[in-house]
Amino acid sequence: MGFAGTYISRDFSHHLKDGEPRFAPVKDKTGWFFIDLNGDEVYEKKYIEAFGFYEGLAAVKDEDGCYHINPKGESAYPERYEWVGNFQEERCVVRDKEGNYFHINCNGMKVYNEIYKYAGDFKYGSAVVYLDNGFATHIDQNGNRVHEHQYIELMPYHKGFAVARDEKGYFHVNRHGKAIYNDRFKCAEPFYNGQAFARTFDDELVVINEFGERIIYIGSKMKERTSPLHRMLLSDRLVGYWHTQITYCLVRSEILDFIAEGHDTYDSLKRASKLPHRSISMLLDVAKVWGMIRKDGERYCVQREGLLLLKNSS
Repeated sequence: MGFAGTYISRDFSHHLKDGEPRFAPVKDKTGWFFIDLNGDEVYEKKYIEAFGFYEGLAAVKDEDGCYHINPKGESAYPERYEWVGNFQEERCVVRDKEGNYFHINCNGMKVYNEIYKYAGDFKYGSAVVYLDNGFATHIDQNGNRVHEHQYIELMPYHKGFAVARDEKGYFHVNRHGKAIYNDRFKCAEPFYNGQAFARTFDDELVVINEFGERIIYIGSKMKERTSPLHRMLLSDRLVGYWHTQITYCLVRSEILDFIAEGHDTYDSLKRASKLPHRSISMLLDVAKVWGMIRKDGERYCVQREGLLLLKNSS
């Protein structure tokens, strides 16, 4: 059975070929498995997770890790990974058990020597990768840099342009990785037939052309869109002192340090910090609302912003 021309159904529940459903991953109490057009199991093996076929290969996960199988249910290669994506343009991004991202071909072979902090799917011959320094760039299907520019955020190319973000905001770059205009935006979407939707730093909704010119103003006269923002900014100014005092209390109490050191339950934190119940509850609630910590079940974990307040933070 060939898989050329296979595509995903509108409800994303199965794959179609010539308008007919083909092998679909399904789940019951025994695990994940594949069924055919008649609803019969295609293979005997059950999986922890299973996904649809892309370019003739399907991503699955069993007790040994993640990998791809062919239409016969056979492993496409011997390696096992912590996570695998779906094949696009004869390439697939994977993450190894050390947390490194890279791309493999349909035979499971790495297509280049580099490893990345993150890598995306290939689209129109290139993919976004994040380097060790935290910045992003584009690579081609052989792992070569498409350009030498690096940005804080980067999206795949679409219609010859890609959305990027630097320290000033969002904008569009060309195939050489260069900005195609000087302006920056609070957010921007990919170009569609020469135009793109964007939001300015004044929260105006606009449509721009490929020169960055604002050709349509959508939100400039909608006062109801901006007045809540103005009220929020005024409120922030009024309570700014409170924010400073609470941040000081978080640092002085060392509550985030205790969590980072392993005192990650309420009872453990109370014993380590020796704070009254009311104080520790208030600090934990504020830290959660501010995104400095999260709670998984009964355990707390320090998030990125909270790490900045630790004693050993550099």
